[in-house]
Amino acid sequence: AEAQFFPEAPSVQDEPPMMGKRMHEKVETLRIWKLLEVLDLSEQQSDQFLPAFREYQKNESNYTQKRRELLQELQQNLEAKDGKNLKLSIEKLKQNRLQMEQERVRFLDKIDKILSPEQQAKFLLFQHHFEGRMRTEIWELRQPQIYKNLAQPYLELELKSLGDRFQEMHKKRFIYEDDLS
Repeated sequence: AEAQFFPEAPSVQDEPPMMGKRMHEKVETLRIWKLLEVLDLSEQQSDQFLPAFREYQKNESNYTQKRRELLQELQQNLEAKDGKNLKLSIEKLKQNRLQMEQERVRFLDKIDKILSPEQQAKFLLFQHHFEGRMRTEIWELRQPQIYKNLAQPYLELELKSLGDRFQEMHKKRFIYEDDLS
């Protein structure tokens, strides 16, 4: 078998889903609950915003799934050293990204007619912060426990080691200066 381009990284096909379906549903329920709390929508706004947001999420999920498939295809073409199909895979990934961004713009145009500018700003900031927090939480969950447990003591050990070396250098300096006098 051919080595992967990044052998230390899991291949796209071996990568486990970021979270199970039930966990994903819970996260999305939490997202909507918090989002509604932040936006403070009227009943009329809720009736228009929620269906548009759910449609947007569904479309984004479809694009993300397609992207995973395209990345797997890209990996296979890279391993097969198939230049023609490699270029085709890259173009498909570019198109996928473009379509995703166009979908985001369509959604933002749609909510422009539903939300006030202040609510739109709150929505954009909420999305940014929520996504960042979720990425951080998932990253931390994926880290082996040993790294979590060693991180703080390791840092303390490094600082102690630096402190010990500094004290040793300091002692040598005074001994050297005493010898000169």
